[in-house]
Formats: sequence, C-alpha cells, structure tokens
Amino acid sequence: MHKSIILNSLKESFTLIWKNKYLSMLLFVLELLFLVVFSYVNIVYQSRMLENAKTISEMLNKEKLDEADISSKIMRQEKILGEELQDINKNFDELAKNFKLFAAYSFILIAAFASLNWSAASRMFNKKGFKQFLKIFLRVMVISVFYFGLIFWASYSLLSTSAADIENIKSLSMYIEIVALSAILLYFMFISLALSINNTFKDIIQKTLLVGIKKIHYTLAAYFINILIFAVAIALLLYFAEKSMFILTISIILATFSFVFGRIFLINVVDKVQSSG
Repeated sequence: MHKSIILNSLKESFTLIWKNKYLSMLLFVLELLFLVVFSYVNIVYQSRMLENAKTISEMLNKEKLDEADISSKIMRQEKILGEELQDINKNFDELAKNFKLFAAYSFILIAAFASLNWSAASRMFNKKGFKQFLKIFLRVMVISVFYFGLIFWASYSLLSTSAADIENIKSLSMYIEIVALSAILLYFMFISLALSINNTFKDIIQKTLLVGIKKIHYTLAAYFINILIFAVAIALLLYFAEKSMFILTISIILATFSFVFGRIFLINVVDKVQSSG
C-alpha cells in the first residue's frame, strides 16, 4: 500500500504536468520570478548586515585589550570598551534593523508567492470557476501567513535585544531551537497547504495531524523524494557552474522545476493518504 501510493502519485504527477503544459509553464515562471525577487532582497540586506558586522568587528579589534588592561579598567571602574561602545551599539542596532526589514520583506514575498503558486497548482486538481479558485487562494493565504508568521516571529525575537545584553543570550542553543521549530512548522505547513485544495479549515486542522503524525511514513517518503530531486539539481548546478553553460542552464531549470513538481507530487500523496483513511 505504501509503495503503491508513492509510485502512483509519481506517475500521476508527471501525467498532470504533461497534460497541463501551459499551467505548468506558468507555475515555472512564477517560481522563477519568486527566486529572482527573493534573491535580490537577500543580496541587498545581507550586504548591509555584513557591513554592520564588519564595522563592529573592526571596532572591537581596535581596542586590543589584554587581561591586564581589562583588570586595570575594572579596578578604576572604567568602561572596558571606552567610547567605542556607543558606536558598537549603533551598528548592532542597525544590523538588527536590517535583519528585521529583511525578515519582513521575506515574509511578505514568501506568503504572497506561496499562496499564488499553491492556488495555481490547485487548477490541475480542481478546475472549477473563479469563485472556487478564490476560496482556495484565501485558504492558502491564511495557512501561509499563520505558519510563516510563527517561523518569522521566532527568528525576529532572536535579535530583539541590544548589544549590551547579547552576551547573556545562549546564541547557539537559540539557533538550534529556532531551526528545529521551523522544520516542524514547515513539515506540517506543506501538508496543510496540500489539504487546502479540497478541504475546509475545520477538516484541514484535523487531517493535517492525521496525515502528519499517523501517516508520517507517506509524507516523509514524499519529502525525501522532493529533497532528493532538488539536491541532485543543486549538485549539478554547483559542479558545472564554471564548466558547462548548457548543463548549468539545465540545472537551473531542473532546480526550479523541482519546486513545481514537488508541490504537485505532495498534493497527490496527501490526497491519496487522506482518502485511504
């Protein structure tokens, strides 16, 4: 049963993509557009944050304090970092501000494109009128905003502090917790999105837990296949980045297509799993 659901879903996903060539192309273009816009936002704000971090590092290196200097300043009740502390605080606040802006723009982009892409993909399974499409879009939007909101809220809280308090934060532990929480939320989010095509909110909540926990072997198998396809595309992309422009182009197309296929494949698997009880 497990094998047949996965294999049948794979076959049906390729068949659906082949039969809906124009819609598949639209999904591909939307995915490519998202990657371009998101990459631009990422480059802009990552460069700003790196510049802030570099400035902070340079200011700290200027001090060149040894143990004797630190002990002497403590005895005289002087500030260890002297006048540099104000500038360090300013740059840290600027870094935090850029991170929060990056998180906000990323949240808007991801939620908007996720809603549009999943709703468009639903047309392969449910070709009813515009009213039905709008209902699906709104359900997907609410689900996307809810899950991504939790993920970004957790990430946002990481830098909701000042430079003076930063040493009191267990940074590594917090990063691990955020990554773990994000992974769990993403796991259930994609199931909820797949269910949003043919289910109401009440059913989505119940069936997300059923499929995500009780039928975990099916969803993990689907995730593994999707990740494997994407990993192969990225491996080719990295290997041929400076060797073959043709294969590099194919790799970019394959990597982008893996998102389109992965979405349709997961919808197929979840639909079959929930139908099987």
